[in-house]
Amino acid sequence: MAFSFGRHKAKQSPLPSPESTFAPSPFTERLITGGSSCSGDSSQLPEMALPPLMEDGANGVFNCAWRSLRRSLLVALPIMGLAALCVASSLRMPHPVKIWNPDLRREFQTEPMAKSVIRKFDAYNMARGGRDDAETFRANVEQYMAPDLLYESVGFGTWRTPSGWARGEEMHYGMAFPETVFTQMLFFGDRKVATTTTYGSALWGGDFLGIKAPQQWVTLRITDFYSIREEVHGWGR
Repeated sequence: MAFSFGRHKAKQSPLPSPESTFAPSPFTERLITGGSSCSGDSSQLPEMALPPLMEDGANGVFNCAWRSLRRSLLVALPIMGLAALCVASSLRMPHPVKIWNPDLRREFQTEPMAKSVIRKFDAYNMARGGRDDAETFRANVEQYMAPDLLYESVGFGTWRTPSGWARGEEMHYGMAFPETVFTQMLFFGDRKVATTTTYGSALWGGDFLGIKAPQQWVTLRITDFYSIREEVHGWGR
């Protein structure tokens, strides 16, 4: 029996045989050597103090992933810095102060000056007291309180200036009676003076003048007297 051998060399398969895992396919070769699967020119990117890029063998896979990560960081970091700068700038911006509009009914628009001032002052306190921030509250009450204000009270002491009144009567009343519903019963006034009698249904929730808070609702009777000094025609504090 004779055997005939061909003179041509068999063409090598591009993929490894099932029995071998040594010879890689062309696709696997590209992954290992970091070929066309990782696009973009990293030569223009600034150097960073991070692990060096490696071009040979299986380290090419890490090289490809690291190039992509580095490009992402170079884009993300400036954006994050800009966002932080915007947040810091917004925190430094002055808080807008809103002056409350009493929106009085037409029949109150012809009241004498002192009575008109106190009506608006009382309306603001009943509508916005304890709700506005300190700066907004101060800007609103200073429309009705003179800089040299003198405030005298049986229960809350004597205070000067609008800020003193806020630290004294306003703050101490709020600590003792955190919730109050006011009902104004009597209101008199002319161009120079005004007086009111008001009842308040209040929650006595804090100690007051050494008396332990009973933690219950009580009825308060409040009588106020005001002296108003005219500053411009038709308006005063």
